[in-house]
Amino acid sequence: RSGSLIWKQSDTVIRVQPPREEAFDILAPVVSADFRLSGDAAEGRAVLEIEPGIRASLDLATDGVAPDSALRGRLLLSGSEWDWIPVFFPEIDNFKGMISADAAASGTLGAPQLRGELRWQDGEFAIPALNLPLTEIEVTVSGSSAGDAGVTGSATSGRGKLTVEGRLQDLLSDQRSFTAQLAGRKVTLLNWPDYRVSASPDLVFSGSSAGIEVGGKVAVDQATISVRELPEGAVSPSPDVKVSGRTEAPKSGLPLKGSLDLELGENVHVQAFGLDTHLEGGLRFTAVPNRDPRAEGKLELIGGVFSAYGQDLTIEEGTMTFTGPLDDPIILVRAVRTVDGPEGPVTAGLELRGRAQNVSSSVFSRPAMSEADALSYLVIGRPLEEATAADGSMLSGTAYALGLRQAATITNQLGQNLGLDQLTVGGSSQSTTELVAGKQVNNRLYVRYAYGVFTEIGNLLLRYRLSDRLTIEAGSGEAQSMDLLYLVEKP
Repeated sequence: RSGSLIWKQSDTVIRVQPPREEAFDILAPVVSADFRLSGDAAEGRAVLEIEPGIRASLDLATDGVAPDSALRGRLLLSGSEWDWIPVFFPEIDNFKGMISADAAASGTLGAPQLRGELRWQDGEFAIPALNLPLTEIEVTVSGSSAGDAGVTGSATSGRGKLTVEGRLQDLLSDQRSFTAQLAGRKVTLLNWPDYRVSASPDLVFSGSSAGIEVGGKVAVDQATISVRELPEGAVSPSPDVKVSGRTEAPKSGLPLKGSLDLELGENVHVQAFGLDTHLEGGLRFTAVPNRDPRAEGKLELIGGVFSAYGQDLTIEEGTMTFTGPLDDPIILVRAVRTVDGPEGPVTAGLELRGRAQNVSSSVFSRPAMSEADALSYLVIGRPLEEATAADGSMLSGTAYALGLRQAATITNQLGQNLGLDQLTVGGSSQSTTELVAGKQVNNRLYVRYAYGVFTEIGNLLLRYRLSDRLTIEAGSGEAQSMDLLYLVEKP
């Protein structure tokens, strides 16, 4: 008592009077120069200062060492220098603010009672992956030795404010669990030049050692998404593909389940691969343990243009209907251009239809006309009969992109209109596909030009018939050649 430690055994009483400041003098040589330790060991007081700006003090007293001895104590901590935190959490940066803690101990040595509160004030930190700073952070965590704790907090992101309120239960047992609600209005969630998203979340989370469940909705108030190139890894192999010699990393983390409603407002602007439009609509995402996430709902393309085949086509109609897989919605897009024809305005359009992983395309027109004429109005703005030889390559390449069935029909008609004896698209594979244009100049000379649709390599062939049996061929392109052909006819 009075700063002494008393130990009783039978009739023997041992009293130990601990040193006072000398105890901290002994520890001084092993403490870093950035730390300062002081206090009064006899009175159970210690103060730890970490230069610069972090201070912790502990007052602890008891009137004995028996389990029923009274216990009194208090721990105070405050600090504003936390530059070392991102070293342990590299996902965040620029961690600032005043953090203070006040914890008190009471009861007995055998049954101590603890309660305390942790506060983070005027805080801020950044999330580099999102290019997102969070400021004006205010968080309070309060709890006790009963194993329950409450969390309340708020933060500013962009022009919006996030709030969180949660409860943790049975933290000291295997049955620990939590519930939390996250809400905000017009909060910035992503802030890169090509990706900016502002949304109003209203989410509820709950979890335990068995997994995490999420529910609620996110209303996207404003978004600008510009995809200039396909990101690495956007196209991944099928899940059943096994790579020899590669060790797959084990999956970690708690199972996630629940549903989330996504609502798109009027200011969601998307630019990607020739598409420049606004999106509206809503989706419901559903997560089930050990299964891929799913989505149901419809998104609509509102106005804008679709750049294809050298033209900016006005989007007349566009929908993406999700019925399960996130990467395979049902697509319907109709984009048109209107030009003046010989008999009045002509609207020619391109229609994309089908699952995202197997989209088919076709051309149409108002008034109705042949597919070849509709394509001609769509690509060059004139009827097919007015197409020039320079237009022929563009039209045939477009026809191939729309599908071989259309290509065969269109190139045949193009050949007739251009006065060619041969105009075809062929090849054994996509990499060898070529557009072939040929003309019989006279009864002896034949000229053929072949252009690789994807390789962009041209080849010119001249065939001259010297006699009924002898022909000479000269080729120029990726390689030069000259052949002399002799024809032998068998009965």
